[in-house]
Amino acid sequence: MPFSIYLFLVFCFFVLALFYAVPKKARPLILLFSSIAFYALCDVRFLALLAIEIIFTFYLGKKIEANLEQNKAKKFLILGILFVLTILGFFKYFNFFVEQFSFSFKSILLPLGISYYSFKTISYLIDIYKQKRSSEPFFTFYALYVSFFPHLICGPIVRSETITEPLKKGIAYNPELFKQGFLLLVSGLFKKVVIADRIGTYVNAIFATPEAYPSFALLLALLLFAVQLYCDFGGYSEIAVGFTKMFGIPCKDNFLRPYFALNIRDFWRRWHISLSSWLRDYVYIPLGGNRLGKKRQHFNTLVTFIACGIWHGSALHFILWGIWHGVFNTLTPRKDPQMFKKPLKILAFLLTFSIVLFGWLLFKIDSAPKLLQFLSHLICDFNISVSTISNSLLPFTYSNTCIAHFLTTLAFVFILFSQEYLQEKGKDKELLFFTIQLFCVFLFCQTGNSPFLYANF
Repeated sequence: MPFSIYLFLVFCFFVLALFYAVPKKARPLILLFSSIAFYALCDVRFLALLAIEIIFTFYLGKKIEANLEQNKAKKFLILGILFVLTILGFFKYFNFFVEQFSFSFKSILLPLGISYYSFKTISYLIDIYKQKRSSEPFFTFYALYVSFFPHLICGPIVRSETITEPLKKGIAYNPELFKQGFLLLVSGLFKKVVIADRIGTYVNAIFATPEAYPSFALLLALLLFAVQLYCDFGGYSEIAVGFTKMFGIPCKDNFLRPYFALNIRDFWRRWHISLSSWLRDYVYIPLGGNRLGKKRQHFNTLVTFIACGIWHGSALHFILWGIWHGVFNTLTPRKDPQMFKKPLKILAFLLTFSIVLFGWLLFKIDSAPKLLQFLSHLICDFNISVSTISNSLLPFTYSNTCIAHFLTTLAFVFILFSQEYLQEKGKDKELLFFTIQLFCVFLFCQTGNSPFLYANF
């Protein structure tokens, strides 16, 4: 669904002003009504579905807690998980089965945020069953946890106590949290509207018809897609976490400089942290984790990453992407790569980034023939010359300004990764990069309705 980030910002700032204008006791209600209004504005057709899932899992959580001593809680937990997964599976995978078996059914739309709020409700029920938390006594707080509008489009998939506990204590203005949130907001906007949206047009053009461009353009598009995906999804996550903090609610980061990872296991400690930790706690560990020997551990890892691929979508290429990462996670040695000497660190970085890059190719291209065609053209026809480079840059603007456009894009990417490199070294120049990014957002932002890449997952 096309979605304007600028309208989203206007909505968020309006709610933020209203939120601090009312007494503390009324603030949770402001957030809940705002979340309902936000979902209705985005797609009112599925608002009832969201409400049904919230109401059902709220009361089922109470049933699980009430039956913990009678050993009936597991039945209610299974009922809740099956209920949520059935709804998620129907909407997310119905079209896939219709296409595979040529059924004469119309395709159905995917409700906004269903993958994110479904995982939230499942974790809530499991946490009650495992007695990690008690059932939420306040329906308003639980409903707000599931539907909290900054997290609704693309996450993060936070645990229930992240939202409910601050609400119980009463949310007051916290200047330090507000400052952290605003810094994240500017950083996220820089990633999304300055870098990701600028790159998107080029990436889409090359991947749509790779045979029409030089092989160098394919390599450039693949590298830029890796940057685009990170800046789009990581940028939204920073915006979401930023507004969460500006509302006075502490929230953990969802990304932690993932392209500086030195092995695949390290990459998944940094990429989409809320999803990877959710899969670890609710899939990998219940399967046995690393407690049942090496073979079983490898099996559990592979199953977890297949589940990760399936969560992203019903297409086979998502499952292959999950298997790809699962295999390399099982092959990754336990030794901490930070202990390596510098030459080995550089090699580890290059190897990890190459594995991730090929994974993004599996993630992006949705059929084997297209993938083979892309790889064949990229590898077999690869050459570098002045003409191939100039022809590879033309899709940026299809005019004499393409080189300038490409160079400014590289400058923005350089600013981003310079900041992350300094952060990695513990030398963050917070004020300097905030000023640069704010300047870039005002002067170089891309306008128009640019959807978030992860809004469809």
